[in-house]
Amino acid sequence: MLHQYAYGDSSRIIELFSAERGRTAVIAKGIRQSKRGNLVPFQHYRVQVGGRGELPILQQAEPLSRATWLSGEASMAGLYLNELFLHLLPRDDPHPELFQAYLQSLPELATSTASTLRHLEWRLLVAMGYAPDLARDAHGLSIEPDRRYLLEPHQGFVQSAEGAWSGAGLIALRAGSESAAGEQRRLLRHLLGLHLEGKQLKSWGMLHALRELTRGA
Repeated sequence: MLHQYAYGDSSRIIELFSAERGRTAVIAKGIRQSKRGNLVPFQHYRVQVGGRGELPILQQAEPLSRATWLSGEASMAGLYLNELFLHLLPRDDPHPELFQAYLQSLPELATSTASTLRHLEWRLLVAMGYAPDLARDAHGLSIEPDRRYLLEPHQGFVQSAEGAWSGAGLIALRAGSESAAGEQRRLLRHLLGLHLEGKQLKSWGMLHALRELTRGA
């Protein structure tokens, strides 16, 4: 479950992410007055839906495993991922490999929040076709660790002494390495920002504020 919000007096609209359908929305009728309560985030469910309307009706939601309980920074990171998927994934466009990566990432957030976020952010960019080539520049030349690069929209990286990105950082991101982690994070947020088209993520700001508060404690 990625997100839910009130619909009418007693129902909710539930935003789901599944291997078979990708991001989809369903109506959970009467759930706000039911003893079964609401679906919880970071929980893997098997769902049954029915109805013929624009939005399917949720008929059953069976937990397939124990819920992943996250707290503090890990919880904010999980909410950030959910919000990111809501904004960037189109409806009814399945990405089974991304779904499996998302499931695997949830328990990992509790112990390696920053690296798990970088991994999922990159996997999302790749799945959506937004990821630039990290092996070769816009002219087909291999990315070199001791060079600087600019990112040209719709073209890729080009060598430039004034470039914001180091070849070493690009190579580390492609390899899934922990080196140049700060630069990797800045590049991923830059790439995501290009495709969010000005949308501000509430959880992004809250996660940043929590990190600053933790550092100052």
